[in-house]
Amino acid sequence: MYGSMNNSNLNNQIGKQLKLINLTNLFYESPNAKILNNDLMLSPNYAQELTSAIFTHNDSELGFVPACACGALSTSYYEGSTCPLCRTQVSSEFINKLHHNSWVAITEPLPAVFHPIIYLILKTWSTSKKNEPSIIDQILNPELDLPEDLKEYIPKQGYTYFYNNHIEIFNILINKYPKTANKKNTHFIRLLLHKYKDLLWTRYLPILDRSLHSINRLGSLRFTDNSCREALQCILGISYMNFNSKRGITSNNFIDTELYRAYVAYVNYVESIGQSKLGDPKTLSPFYSVMNK
Repeated sequence: MYGSMNNSNLNNQIGKQLKLINLTNLFYESPNAKILNNDLMLSPNYAQELTSAIFTHNDSELGFVPACACGALSTSYYEGSTCPLCRTQVSSEFINKLHHNSWVAITEPLPAVFHPIIYLILKTWSTSKKNEPSIIDQILNPELDLPEDLKEYIPKQGYTYFYNNHIEIFNILINKYPKTANKKNTHFIRLLLHKYKDLLWTRYLPILDRSLHSINRLGSLRFTDNSCREALQCILGISYMNFNSKRGITSNNFIDTELYRAYVAYVNYVESIGQSKLGDPKTLSPFYSVMNK
């Protein structure tokens, strides 16, 4: 697909690091899954519906500290250890009970979007300088100017173009475009894209468990954290595009621009939740699980 593959080395080089979750399967296997952006623009009570679907009311801190069943061992230092008293593993019971029932659906004619973990890996890989956008973002975002040397290989931009031509684009980035083809970890990217070629794209993005989005009270004030604003931005942005694209009243460039903005807002939301609420993005179980170390 993107060059020669030695299948016997796939599991050795990438299989023990992470296992991506199939978001489409996860959506259909979730008995209480609800698409939040279906006909949202037509609902007169959409603000109330979103609030009840996403948020929970909470007046105290949630417990994210891993512990055994008897509580003798706790904190992340002991996570994965077996308690000598109760013989249970130190883990976060809270995380194990998360239910991701609310979803954003990206329906046709909009293009599918990257699996969030794939996007984050590709973004890191294709970033050359700290304060410059990644090559992946330069291709996905129509608001950015394509570098002249990249235009020689990839002349267009936008999620629609990337989605429809991703095999050719990845072949160029991995084997031909010097700024990415010559990176020392490009072989890892080749293996990743080969291993997860069927999971690269998704039309279903989970909004994480309501317990991670608490509306807190401090005296007479009520507040929530900033990550939820980006989740709402994604939901409303996708809903707006679904609504208008079905009626053919928006241009492809506008759709690609707004889709990119909504998707990046979603990725920022996921990263924020992973870092601020769970302490480590690897605990975001809807997206991937860490395999044998």
